[in-house]
Amino acid sequence: LNLIKKNEHYKRYAQEVAKDAILRVFSDTDFNVQEKEFEDILQQAIKRLPEKQRQAYILSKEKYLTRNEAAKELNVSPETIKSNLEKAIKSIRAFCLRHLKELPIIFILYFFSKYL
Repeated sequence: LNLIKKNEHYKRYAQEVAKDAILRVFSDTDFNVQEKEFEDILQQAIKRLPEKQRQAYILSKEKYLTRNEAAKELNVSPETIKSNLEKAIKSIRAFCLRHLKELPIIFILYFFSKYL
């Protein structure tokens, strides 16, 4: 449990450092516009997922359930959640990359670290 908390803390810290670096180059307005665009495309990607992948993604990434908790809720094994989540993230990344061709790579890396 402590390791998970440390990893989450490190991830949030890394995201803040990355955001600060982005804001040294781009304005707050640019950042907010790009984030809104990414969130819209992310939602489109999630809607396109097969149902089981969408459920695994939502429970894991949006409701912050552990693999075991998500598995209990969906009455499947944790390995099924893991597999569906991996497929979902791969599909979401591919969809986002196809639809964000003009977005600077630093934004894409930041948003992927934050949302995926």
